[in-house]
Amino acid sequence: MSINESTFAPSNKTDAILMVEGKKLHVNKALLSYHSDYFNTLFNGEFKEKSMPEIPIEDVKYEDFATLLSFIQENPILPKSVVKSIRT
Repeated sequence: MSINESTFAPSNKTDAILMVEGKKLHVNKALLSYHSDYFNTLFNGEFKEKSMPEIPIEDVKYEDFATLLSFIQENPILPKSVVKSIRT
């Protein structure tokens, strides 16, 4: 399991699934809604996505999106460029 997959694995703290490039990100609606007007509207507005079991997120790369979302979580994923510069 990759770091992205373990960071966004299902748990008792997640209540939504975002689909990016065919991969699932299990997320917490309240946490994302608090930090993002986009997600607040998506999860709480009158949109069909509100009741979908899996919400597709398009036009983004999975790894980039997972990295971005991880910054509001307990253990953020560092971008590869940062990890590379730390190692050298």
